[in-house]
Amino acid sequence: MPRNAVAAVCLVLLCTAPAVAEAQFVTFQDPREGAFTVQVPAGWGVSGGTVRRSAVDVVMPVAAVSPDNQIGLFLGDADVPVFSIMNDTMRMLGFREGQPYSPGYGQTLILWNYQPGHVFARNYGQRRFGASCGSALGVVDNRPRPDMTQRLNGIFQQGGMVQQTVQAGEAAFACTNQYGRWAAYVFAATMFTGTGQTGVWDAHLLYGFHAPEHRAAEAAGLLAHMVGSFTPNPQWWAAQLGTTGNVSGIVTRTGQEIAATISGSYWSGVAAQNRMSQNRSDATRGVERWTDPATGQDYELKNGPRYQWVNPRGQTFGSDHDTPPGPDWRPLARQP
Repeated sequence: MPRNAVAAVCLVLLCTAPAVAEAQFVTFQDPREGAFTVQVPAGWGVSGGTVRRSAVDVVMPVAAVSPDNQIGLFLGDADVPVFSIMNDTMRMLGFREGQPYSPGYGQTLILWNYQPGHVFARNYGQRRFGASCGSALGVVDNRPRPDMTQRLNGIFQQGGMVQQTVQAGEAAFACTNQYGRWAAYVFAATMFTGTGQTGVWDAHLLYGFHAPEHRAAEAAGLLAHMVGSFTPNPQWWAAQLGTTGNVSGIVTRTGQEIAATISGSYWSGVAAQNRMSQNRSDATRGVERWTDPATGQDYELKNGPRYQWVNPRGQTFGSDHDTPPGPDWRPLARQP
């Protein structure tokens, strides 16, 4: 498979992801070449599309920002270049890490030693999110994902990509800034193509989010849905790559794996633990938590009634039947 095909395939993760409760999505179509569609949260600001960095380097990044600017999601990053590993000959000729290098075809590579996925995820996250926290940005979780490495390599090899090797990993970040407690996450799978001291590599799979800490699990679910919904235009792929069979098989299986990984990432686990702890505390104190779907206002009320209601003055009323106490009362939703 040509290298531009490899780059495009690995930046396009398809298929189904776990549903996000109560979230609504709309379809965003690649505005530049019509190469793909992806489902994005309704009402969010969305940017991206096919980017041709050279004749052999095509990427398809997408970014989405919530209306309140609190949550940001991204699939891919056009500013992340393709790298070429340093070898002894280059060092003898005076080349240095970080220096641009052109092998031809109008492509510019950056000389840089290979980084496995978890190392790249940590370094990338520190650069991307450092501006929001400065030196206060902390790495709260950083690990290789040998399970994903094995699965992805199996998928690519079955798809005929036998000269590529993938290593996957993830990193989670946290800090306290002027907006309060803040969280971020990056999943990366870097792919090396070559042998020995000769080869190129890039972050073929790169996804992440930032959000207030209490909304991190929500952001993870939305990101997973986006990853799972990314769908290529078969006509575009056939015209550009000359094939659709291998591409469809690779992206389908890869999307399923990555979406599940994001949904079960560090911040999702933290949120689940926090909910369990809060539920235990509420049970001990004899209270339950309810939310007004119309306003988002949370209420802590004595447990017992099956239904809770609120009126425009903020007064609440509990009952065991589903009939509101008056015409201006609306139902509250019990928190999980």
